Amino acid sequence: MISTKSKIVLVWLVALLLCGLIALASYFFFSRLQESSVRPAGTFKKVPDFEFTERTGKPFNSKELKGKIWVADFIFTRCPGQCLSMSRHFAQLQKILPKRDDVVLVSFSIDSNYDTPQILSNYADGYEAEANRWFFLTGDQEKIHQLVISGFLLPIAKTPEERVALEGGFTHSSRFVVIDREGNIRSYVEGLSEDSPKDTLAAIHALLKE
Repeated sequence: MISTKSKIVLVWLVALLLCGLIALASYFFFSRLQESSVRPAGTFKKVPDFEFTERTGKPFNSKELKGKIWVADFIFTRCPGQCLSMSRHFAQLQKILPKRDDVVLVSFSIDSNYDTPQILSNYADGYEAEANRWFFLTGDQEKIHQLVISGFLLPIAKTPEERVALEGGFTHSSRFVVIDREGNIRSYVEGLSEDSPKDTLAAIHALLKE
């Protein structure tokens, strides 16, 4: 016969064992959850080929990005609001990116009728954008808008006239798009978030490990 005292001790041991197992399971669950929150979420689609003009005035096409991991955003220099935060976060991201040739940033102007290479160059200088690490593209505005909508699966629209003064002429997405070496969209990061530089960097590091 097991004594009452022994039964109590046995119950406590079983309870402690269960608590330990629950704690261990919780640790692994939340570790995986945290890891998955910064890991690129599969493949969305391949970015179509494109050719535009870089701020240097030289032609720039998608073939130059093949074999590289790159991050795209969509801004315009006359934008009085969200583009300023997006470019500031891109500048922060540039500082913490691995110093390697196969990881770059690409900003597309969605107001390319105004944003000439020279204007983009001046804008880029304001954010200390490094040549060959952060590219600024302009070109046929209709083609860029079509690329944003059909290629990157992001919204863009002409701002109603009564809001032009406030928003600069366009309503567009503030997301950063992370693209892998094969030109596939792998993840989206909210570019207005103060965490966007480190979240984007985490997505890049995940692709570097593939």
